[in-house]
Amino acid sequence: MTLSSPSLTQSDGSDQTKTSDDLFIVPYSKEYRSSLEKAAELLAKASVCSDSPSLKNLLRTKANAFLSNDYYESDVAWMELDSNLDVTIGPYETYEDGLFSYKATFEAFVGIRDDTATSQVKLFGDQLQDLERNLPMDNIFKSDSVSAAPIRVINLLYNSGDVKGPQTIAFNLPNDERIVNERGTSMVMLKNISEANFKHILKPIADACIRVEQKEYVNFEPYYTHIVCHECCHGIGPHSITLPSGKKSTVRLELQEFHSALEEAKADIVGLWALNFLIKKGLLPKSLSQSMYVSFLAGCFRSIRFGLEEAHGKGQALQFTGCMTKGLLSYTQMENSQLTLRRLRML
Repeated sequence: MTLSSPSLTQSDGSDQTKTSDDLFIVPYSKEYRSSLEKAAELLAKASVCSDSPSLKNLLRTKANAFLSNDYYESDVAWMELDSNLDVTIGPYETYEDGLFSYKATFEAFVGIRDDTATSQVKLFGDQLQDLERNLPMDNIFKSDSVSAAPIRVINLLYNSGDVKGPQTIAFNLPNDERIVNERGTSMVMLKNISEANFKHILKPIADACIRVEQKEYVNFEPYYTHIVCHECCHGIGPHSITLPSGKKSTVRLELQEFHSALEEAKADIVGLWALNFLIKKGLLPKSLSQSMYVSFLAGCFRSIRFGLEEAHGKGQALQFTGCMTKGLLSYTQMENSQLTLRRLRML
């Protein structure tokens, strides 16, 4: 991924010397050419074997992107993917770049699309413009051209690269602001990972941290519904901005290393607000009104385990501190220390 920063000098690397103090950009297509050429060759072969036109196009354009370092066409092809075999591959997330949060790392997901589950979550993508219109912020920052977000629910078969360690349960791409402005974003939900995550991680955490009287509210439906809303809410709110000087920029570019954590916190909190908004509209059952907040609280402890140097963990710490400061939570010192959500209507 070619980086863009006023603090870096763009270069093809040919002017690099041992005595140079300048920072410059070396495109991945040059730095990792030998590895990317092998990967591109395999992707091109796979595209020939595929009987799905959209998957064939994705694999072909992705192979070209690995060699050219221009991912625009392949990212558009990814958004238009309509295949039982769902593939995501490329340099996308910038969580690991602690300097400016500009440099992306490579990742790959391969899964099987769940058509039934995909149809069930279509509601959320269709409501994005209405959610944008009603965001609790000044109208000057709102967009009147938010596209309905395509949502694909898959069961994960394989992943690698940056996502091979702790397992993500959903992701929202692309991060290219040109495509975000033109088409919005698309999201992929990993259903089997979400189910395993809830059963083996979140539920045991809730049993240890949530008061007995509120444990009944912790169940998979509100947990998963908030995940969907979280991913949707990455696509709303300010992205492209105009600075006081009149210069055009993006929120990601200006916030630099603070962007990832703040963006994750924003998606969590706006996701809760969006759920409440959709409940009031009658699009979601009122039974979620209590359970979504308690399940969210249990999820705080799940995410904060990632640590304060990781975007999700840091973002969750910001939210948790805010909830404690505003008196939304109470801490009970008992034989086993537990937390109680004092006010179910947080927003």
